[in-house]
Amino acid sequence: MTRIGWLALALLASVPFTAVHAHSQVILPVGVLALTGLWRLAREPGTGAFLASWVRSPVFVCCALFAAWVMISAAWSPASGTALWRPFVTVPGILGAGLLLGRALAPLPPGDPLGRWGTRALAAGLLGGVGSFYAGLGVRVVDPGVLPFALPDPLPPLFVFNPAVSIWTLLLWPAVLLFLREGRGKLAAGLGVALASVVLLSESEASKVALLAGGVASAIALALPRITCRAVAWGAAAGFLALPLAVTRLLSDGTLAALAPGLGFSVQHRLLIWRFVTERILEHPWVGWGIGASRAFKGAPVEARIFTPDQGWQTRMVDALPIHPHNMPLQIWFETGLVGLLPVIAGLAWAGWRLGRRDGPPRSERALLAGVLATGVALSLGSYEAWQAWTLTSGLLAASLTSLGHKAGPGRG
Repeated sequence: MTRIGWLALALLASVPFTAVHAHSQVILPVGVLALTGLWRLAREPGTGAFLASWVRSPVFVCCALFAAWVMISAAWSPASGTALWRPFVTVPGILGAGLLLGRALAPLPPGDPLGRWGTRALAAGLLGGVGSFYAGLGVRVVDPGVLPFALPDPLPPLFVFNPAVSIWTLLLWPAVLLFLREGRGKLAAGLGVALASVVLLSESEASKVALLAGGVASAIALALPRITCRAVAWGAAAGFLALPLAVTRLLSDGTLAALAPGLGFSVQHRLLIWRFVTERILEHPWVGWGIGASRAFKGAPVEARIFTPDQGWQTRMVDALPIHPHNMPLQIWFETGLVGLLPVIAGLAWAGWRLGRRDGPPRSERALLAGVLATGVALSLGSYEAWQAWTLTSGLLAASLTSLGHKAGPGRG
């Protein structure tokens, strides 16, 4: 293996540790370098099977069409400055997603060095991150007097940002899958439990929900692998398409009033944001408001009826759209319209068809593929901005690493 290969694996190993101890934006350069190195490593003679026709892969075509429309939509966007040009940072990542996911169509043969060393690099990084997490947890529960060193006062947060937990939630699935491919079932189970425990101990509710969604999908896929993979992918495509209509129908004033007493302020605010964004979508449903438009609406105050347990119903001024909708499909609808959403739906539809083929991966691997797909869909529905480069990079890492676990030959189940 060349120096480029070893460097790529070292950077891959550093991603989980970096996610815990550094700002989430650091993931962008580290992850992109790791992905670039893995792609280069896959082309080395005798290491990995490179798909020469990646340009013709359906995934790459969908990503290219979406990226092109993103750039075109800048022509009518109300945004300016950073709000307009910031999303362009993610366009190379979108194209890279198509390139590297096209790479996933070429299964690695058993014993391929890329899969073997990729497994070890990812596991080393994840175990290092788990160890650092529990070390930090330990110094918070023991008597400081018994420690041989002084602790800072106050202690920094155990996780710098909740995005770190989301990154781990995505990387959990390919880590388990890669170990299963190596025939190390016990290590796969142990690593999965260790990572899941960190997610459950964290304060990231979105990551917990995403982990639960992935776990349920994976469990069902063990019994119905082909049907479940297609249900997750095609269900996500149908849900994304129908989302504005669903929000309009379900989040009426009466529904919000009925739900509010059982919800916290942040959830109530989130639902109001989604309703506001849906109203704007219906004004420009075909081509959207243009890339970066979410930030152009930043800080627009509106009156809203909010329920709190201690004060009951009260009227507050809240931001109708603070920075972004906290819902990726709605943001794609809002900024790029139906035209921009169609390549995303086409990519999901193709993924469902591909994963549901009879000659697809074995049952256990298909279950983990359903898990990572369901986890990604769940995270997209309630958390981050569609144009956050670290989010796309992390999802791309998970998808690309998952492809290393895809076995050649006919599927079983």
